[in-house]
Amino acid sequence: MNISQLTSPAPSLVNAASNGDIVNMLVLKKAMDVAQQQGSAQTRMMEQSVNPHLGQRIDVRA
Repeated sequence: MNISQLTSPAPSLVNAASNGDIVNMLVLKKAMDVAQQQGSAQTRMMEQSVNPHLGQRIDVRA
């Protein structure tokens, strides 16, 4: 019996699991980034709704 034949599927399974873990982590990171962007946008929107008149007029005197 050749030992290299027995051990060759095991590393490929480990690599497949590692690749799956990497993909899962990347998807989670992307979801967290999107959630943070949405939270920032919502915060800006709420700030503007509290003071809707801010930034709409500029008084300039020479």
